[in-house]
Amino acid sequence: STVYFDDVELIGGDSEEDSNYDILWADDFNESQLDTSDWGYELGSIRGVEQQHYTKDKENVHVDDGKLVLEVTDRAKESQYKNPRGDRQVIYNSGSVRTHGKQDFLFGRIEVLAKLPEGQATFPAFWTLGSDFTLDGSINGDQGDGWPLSGEIDIMESIGDPNFVYETLHYSDTNKPGYTPGADNG
Repeated sequence: STVYFDDVELIGGDSEEDSNYDILWADDFNESQLDTSDWGYELGSIRGVEQQHYTKDKENVHVDDGKLVLEVTDRAKESQYKNPRGDRQVIYNSGSVRTHGKQDFLFGRIEVLAKLPEGQATFPAFWTLGSDFTLDGSINGDQGDGWPLSGEIDIMESIGDPNFVYETLHYSDTNKPGYTPGADNG
């Protein structure tokens, strides 16, 4: 589905529907640094043919005045390299955090308040993955399932236009012929 937002204002917030959900976990980023008991850093070039290398450097990931800031910076020329999954040069450092192995929910409501950047080649995203997702792809099926077998819900993805936001469900139909448990059946 495609969602367009233009001058949206939430009125209220204490609706009857809101009261049907218990808050299981929240992070208002009120500490001076990222709470690593709830969050972990993604490091390196870990997905797609992106031109960014994820770091835990304070220049790329920091907490500032109640906000988690994920910032892109130029990568030093001598530290640039070819993305292992394609022919693009990795020329940026960036930040990415996850709750894998630290927070796990089956049902509930997920909210995020985010300021999205404008401009070419930006791709801010907020998504969920199944807790059995293996972080190293399909190298070892005993560790869990590769993408998309564990499921992914893209709550928000934007490509260069903060007024245009995608929501996407990624999954694999395990009843399809050719399905192999532990393999990337996408």
